[in-house]
Amino acid sequence: MRRQCQFTVKRFQVNHTTRFAVRCRSAAGDNPVGSRFERGTPMPVVKDSYDNEAEAQSAADKLQAYIDEYEAKRRPTKRRRKR
Repeated sequence: MRRQCQFTVKRFQVNHTTRFAVRCRSAAGDNPVGSRFERGTPMPVVKDSYDNEAEAQSAADKLQAYIDEYEAKRRPTKRRRKR
C-alpha cells in the first residue's frame, strides 16, 4: 500500500538560530504535523521545533511508524469493474 504521508525534517532559522521541524509531505504539499494524524491510540509527542536534527529525525521516524501501523490496517478500496 502506498503511503499517504511521508514525514521529513526541515531546517529553518529563527533569530539567527537554526532549528528543525517535522513536516508531512503528501499530495497536498508540505504541511506541519498536527493532531489530525491521531488515530485510536495516543500519538507520539512531536514538538513545533527541535534544537538538533537527530531529535527531529527520531520524532519523524516514530510518527511514520505510528501512521504506517494504522494505514496497514486499512482495507484496500473496492474498484468498480469496467463494463
